[in-house]
Amino acid sequence: ASYQIGGAIAFHQYGFDDQVPNEITVYNDKISRRRTMGGLRFTFIKVPPKRLGGSNKMKLPDGGEVRMASLPRALMDAVYDWDRYNTLPRAYLWITARKDERETIKELVRITLRHGNIGTMRRIGYILAKCKVSPRLLGKLKARVSAGKSLVKLDPTRPARGDINREWGIIDNEQS
Repeated sequence: ASYQIGGAIAFHQYGFDDQVPNEITVYNDKISRRRTMGGLRFTFIKVPPKRLGGSNKMKLPDGGEVRMASLPRALMDAVYDWDRYNTLPRAYLWITARKDERETIKELVRITLRHGNIGTMRRIGYILAKCKVSPRLLGKLKARVSAGKSLVKLDPTRPARGDINREWGIIDNEQS
């Protein structure tokens, strides 16, 4: 099976969260289930093959290798799978903290275009626009989301009250 490790373990690996996760999330294209192996708890999440990507090989202490979500992929996953990991609005702070890392942001946009959905593209595009990221880079995201008429809440857990940004199709409800 094709796979990559992501979620809370990736957030911890990149220093987004200092809580040590007690479960390893494995995105893959074959199975969905929870298993305990070697004293470790795993959650296997079956996703379409096109949702896999944006990972790096990571060396293990025993000499083995695993595929771990890259930093930009972990950022995208924090927005895409916000309900699984309870990462919004913290994910926006994680993205904002890296706004000056041009290569990271460029890769975040590329991964979001390839593996994200429209809601994720709108949310990440809006946050990057607020960070004053290069309009040329944002143009790729904007071209993919501009056709929609519906609005997406910036924080899906809060009421749909706040400023409306028609450029990104976002209801900025973080302060409401």
